[in-house]
Amino acid sequence: MANYVVGIDSGGTFTDCVLVGSGVPLIKHKVPSTPDAPAEGVMRGLADLAGLVGEDLPEFLGNIALIVHGTTVTTNAVLTHNGADTWLLTTEGFKDILEMRRGIRGVFYDNKYVAPPVPIPRDKRLTVAERIGADGSVVKPLDRESLQSIVAEMREGGAQAVAVCFMHSYANPAHEHEAAEFIRRELPGVYLSVSADLLAQPRLYHRVSTTALNAYVGPILSNYLGDLVDRLRDGGFQGALLIMQSNGGVATPAEMQRSAVTSLLSGPAAAPAAALAYAEPEGFDNLIVIDMGGTSFDCSLIRDGKPFITRERELERNMVSVPMLEIHTVGAGGGSIAWLDDGGLLRVGPQSAGAVPGPACYPNGGDAPTVTDASVVLGYLNPDNFLGGRIRLNAGRARQVIQEQIGEPLGLSSQEAAWGIYRVAIAQMADAIREITVEKGYDPRDFVLVAGGGAGPQFAALIAQELDIDRVLIPRESAIMCAAGMLAADLRYDYVHTYFREFDRVDMEDLLDVFRRMAADATADLEAAGLELEDIRLAYYADVRYTGQHDEITVPLDLDRLRAEGMAAAAGVFHDTHRHLYGYALEDAGTSMELVCLRVSAHGIRSKIRAGAGEAFPEASAPSTEREMYLPEQEGTAPVKVFDAEVMGAGEIQGPAVIERVDTTIIVPAAFTARRRANGNILLERKATRKGRGSGE
Repeated sequence: MANYVVGIDSGGTFTDCVLVGSGVPLIKHKVPSTPDAPAEGVMRGLADLAGLVGEDLPEFLGNIALIVHGTTVTTNAVLTHNGADTWLLTTEGFKDILEMRRGIRGVFYDNKYVAPPVPIPRDKRLTVAERIGADGSVVKPLDRESLQSIVAEMREGGAQAVAVCFMHSYANPAHEHEAAEFIRRELPGVYLSVSADLLAQPRLYHRVSTTALNAYVGPILSNYLGDLVDRLRDGGFQGALLIMQSNGGVATPAEMQRSAVTSLLSGPAAAPAAALAYAEPEGFDNLIVIDMGGTSFDCSLIRDGKPFITRERELERNMVSVPMLEIHTVGAGGGSIAWLDDGGLLRVGPQSAGAVPGPACYPNGGDAPTVTDASVVLGYLNPDNFLGGRIRLNAGRARQVIQEQIGEPLGLSSQEAAWGIYRVAIAQMADAIREITVEKGYDPRDFVLVAGGGAGPQFAALIAQELDIDRVLIPRESAIMCAAGMLAADLRYDYVHTYFREFDRVDMEDLLDVFRRMAADATADLEAAGLELEDIRLAYYADVRYTGQHDEITVPLDLDRLRAEGMAAAAGVFHDTHRHLYGYALEDAGTSMELVCLRVSAHGIRSKIRAGAGEAFPEASAPSTEREMYLPEQEGTAPVKVFDAEVMGAGEIQGPAVIERVDTTIIVPAAFTARRRANGNILLERKATRKGRGSGE
């Protein structure tokens, strides 16, 4: 009987797996990723899980009810400029909108700056005579005769994907749909991305860029998911497969293949869901979530139990305008390479050794020093117990590459150079957190830092020390937090409808009717995905701005309040949000406001991952061993007690100390204490907190 649920996060260095099911304890496992054939890494992880539960692979696959999967294949395609052969069809006169972007210089004072290439080169951007007005009227009919020659050129050019985006198609999609139908008929094997179906909202560049990126990565994701589904079915899997989206929800493979652009943050988007699952039982709902793997460092913010969502994000300076979790990423992972720039300054990342060849200390590692190599030299990682001893690290090799490439040029010992690498990485990660807190008007000291990823617990307390944060929570499944978060995610679909209206001209019945139609579509889509009506939750939003403003703010709406109070209910929420974001509101000035878009977010509620049952363990914590570790406050090494997380008690551990799990290492600095919680989480607290600092309660 199928009863297993599996979460799989396929990252740049490792593929993380987590399994839950009746009659078996929660199982977590890591395998090296296979970037050239990502489905191979997934199947290898499933084969290992089968062995861990004592079953052969076909039997195991037959016993899986659900697999939730996050992948980086589309992200990597954009970052490496290795997407499909994509063509663009747009309105005559707008051939270069992708290249022009928003008309804003990326770097103001660098006259040699060259922007990253756009996903579609100029010779593959074609235009057709047509024009829809902003009011939806047909200004110029679609030139059907030239459309035939355009499609013939695409066919001769071997187009794999086509993006169709016309002026003002959000107001009237007739021309786009007609062109798309002709392309679909003439080029039956091509991947087609149509802006009116993907992003029916104003701003031409945002629509063109998002539609183009969707076409650029669509065949990549479709081929990958098709390969994975075939491998799973051939192996005996008969359960459901769901894919993680950038908005923190999951969707069916069919939906993801249609809107592939929503997978650009597929892996990292699961971390906030996992952080909430582990932090809420501890009484924490204001969280800074960090996820540090082998390639990157991701951070996000949760306030009052709700992750922050953004409608716009640039990837390689290409605009993605779909709802996404507001996750900030920097190239500071365990595999990030340390190097000296032309001025002799120490840098870390964004280049990464990845899974192949990996850090220099790996058995078949590369020749460049990485953050992981620095961890070995400093004594933070045990070379003989990495991933429970499955991989033996070469400390001598790590010391050699750091000394030769960093230490000698800077006149430092290998240990001093390793600590320098650590300090640079910590500074980069702390700056990333400041961008999502201080720059948004939030004080990081008001939040609990929740650390995930294989390398996150190593750095978490040191980052907290840098930012004056008092509490750090290390979840029980921190090393595979994104994979665990996938089991905590709901199905989520987002819908948008352009609705230009000044507030004083809104017909409330018409507005509510639009919301009713959007809600009906959302409910139908979720029911088609297998959800029961009682498990569907709908949230309503509007994009609002003061008349004359360029940008709008998305604010939540309560439909009952709208019915009772009219647009005054929306105005109050908008003024409060504007005041928080920008420090002022024009509430008393009588400035008019206008709606731009209406939005519906549909959630299909799924059963959540268990955050950990109560466990019986001793009060005292006895160290399992000691090892030499670099202590920055002493500017040298000293013996430090090492604790095994699986057998440590509930008693308080004084830093400096090391807590080891099979899949991660937790560094407890001298300024912190650590305590194991009943659910298996480990809470680190600054000693200064109990000496008069605010507790944050």
